[in-house]
Amino acid sequence: MPVKKRRIRQHQGGAPPKAQSKARVAQTEKQKQALALRLSGASYEQIAQALGFKNRSTAWHAVEDALTRAIQEPADEVRALEVQRLDRWLFNIDAQIRSGSLEALDRGLKIMTRRATLLGLDAPTKMAPTTPDGAQPYAGEGLAALLAFAKQAPHADTPSSQN
Repeated sequence: MPVKKRRIRQHQGGAPPKAQSKARVAQTEKQKQALALRLSGASYEQIAQALGFKNRSTAWHAVEDALTRAIQEPADEVRALEVQRLDRWLFNIDAQIRSGSLEALDRGLKIMTRRATLLGLDAPTKMAPTTPDGAQPYAGEGLAALLAFAKQAPHADTPSSQN
């Protein structure tokens, strides 16, 4: 019986995986600190100085990333809990569905539809632009008229508009 050789994954440039992981943890911690400073009223310039960022733009990005993560992670947890709940409900009525209960089958299909929607499994629905009341297809005449008007209007930086 041949001995299987364990294949070692090699990283493609940059730091080794453990170093990348430590760097990511440090980056996340710095982002949390930046968010805490911003919430306490610090300007982006002050955040950059306090945390050693290159400039206020880097501080802004750190705060934005922390906010995104603060919102996304709880949403992912709630989504996972909802999927578990739906799976449990479907499991609980599976025997009734198999025995031919049309009511259980209908309920199962509704659970499956909700699960697919929650996980984004269905193909996107094509949406066509309409007028605000939804009655007529939007042909874009308003946008064309606005663009035509903008082309005719004098601009502040042209000599004809300066007095």
